[in-house]
Amino acid sequence: MAAMPAPTAAVAPLPPNLSICLGVSGSVAAVKAPELASALLRAGASVDVVLTEPAHALLQASYRGAQPWAALEALAAEHAPDGARPSRPTLRLWRDRDEWDAYRTVGEDAVLHVELAKRNQLLLIAPLCANTLAAAALGLCGNLLGSTLRAWYYDLEPAFAAPLQAKFGAHALERPVLVAPAMNTFMWHQRVTAEHLETLRRRGVHVVPPVAKRLACGDTGMGALAAVDDIAAAAIALLRAHAEQAAAAAAAGTPVFQP
Repeated sequence: MAAMPAPTAAVAPLPPNLSICLGVSGSVAAVKAPELASALLRAGASVDVVLTEPAHALLQASYRGAQPWAALEALAAEHAPDGARPSRPTLRLWRDRDEWDAYRTVGEDAVLHVELAKRNQLLLIAPLCANTLAAAALGLCGNLLGSTLRAWYYDLEPAFAAPLQAKFGAHALERPVLVAPAMNTFMWHQRVTAEHLETLRRRGVHVVPPVAKRLACGDTGMGALAAVDDIAAAAIALLRAHAEQAAAAAAAGTPVFQP
C-alpha cells in the first residue's frame, strides 16, 4: 500500500466507539479516498466506506504510482473488526451489490443502508460528484450511498421528530452530514450546482467547498477537492461536537436513542 501522509497537526483523540460513514462518489478525486480514510482512522473513528460504482471504477486507475483500490483493500484488512480489540477503529468497504448479496430472509436479515445510518454518527460524502449532488438534492436513492443518505437521521418532518427529540434530545435526530464537492470547473459554475448545494444547506448539510487549481482533466479553475486534512478536520470537529451533545444529554439523565 502506498504510504499515506501524516496529519499536518496533532488532533485530540476522539471518544471511543464513534463511527463515520464515508461516501465516495464518481469524481476523479475518488482516488484520494484511501488518504481520507486513513486520516479519519488516525483520529480514532471507525469508518464504513460506501462506494458508488463509478467511484469503484475510478479507484482502479493508477494514482501517484499506486492503485487506490488496492490501498483501500489493504486498509480494510489492517483495520478489520477484531473481537479481541473491540475499541480499535475499524474500516469496512461497501458497494451496491452488498445491499443484496447477503439478503436472504425478509424480516431477519439486516437492510444494509438502514444499518449504516443506524451505526454511524456522521455521514461524510467526499468527493461529492455532480451526479450524486443532483441526486441528493432531489432525494433520489438509486444506489447504496443515496439510500444511506435517505435513511439518515436528519431533516425530518417536525411533527414526526418533535416527540422523539423531546424524549431523547435534539442531537438524536440531527446527525451531521458533511459534503466536499469535486467536479470540472465548468460543471461547478453551472447555476444548477449552486441551486443543488443551497438545497442541501437548507436541510442542514455542511459543505467543505472545492478549491481552484489545475484539475485532472487539464482545466484550471474552481472544482478541485479541498485538502484532505481540511475535510478530515471538519468531519472530526462535527463528530466531536455531536458526541459532546450526546454525552451532555446522557449526563442530564436523557435516555439514549437506540434506532
